[in-house]
Amino acid sequence: MNPNRRLLLLLFTALLLLPAACSRSAELDPAFLESDGMRLQIKGKTVLTSDPLTWQLGYNAGRKEFRVFYDDLSSYYTLRCNTLPDHSGQRVKADLEWSINGLVKRKSGVSFTVKQISDDGHIWLFSAKENIALTVQILNP
Repeated sequence: MNPNRRLLLLLFTALLLLPAACSRSAELDPAFLESDGMRLQIKGKTVLTSDPLTWQLGYNAGRKEFRVFYDDLSSYYTLRCNTLPDHSGQRVKADLEWSINGLVKRKSGVSFTVKQISDDGHIWLFSAKENIALTVQILNP
């Protein structure tokens, strides 16, 4: 077969397979649901993990907002929901902002599924489309 024709055939095949590869939903790692701290994972990689000695939590019920931040505010994530998560299986749209050492990133209108809620207010959320998993906590006044 002509080398140019072989290359064209290979490229055409790759283009046909590309949409299927891009449309796959991510799966949540079951170990994520066993973690007890605040954590933000993007594409299966943990990008922020809180340590109770150096991190703070914030919660504003009126704004439906959760904040997890390092003491000096250099790293954080904030989740502002359209409705407060209150049961497993619930779908929640939210805006997510996070910063790692001053580099700020945002995702708006992300659709999360509430995977689990503990008695102490920890909430595990996951977006299969964006492949983002995170935990937040409702703080009692």
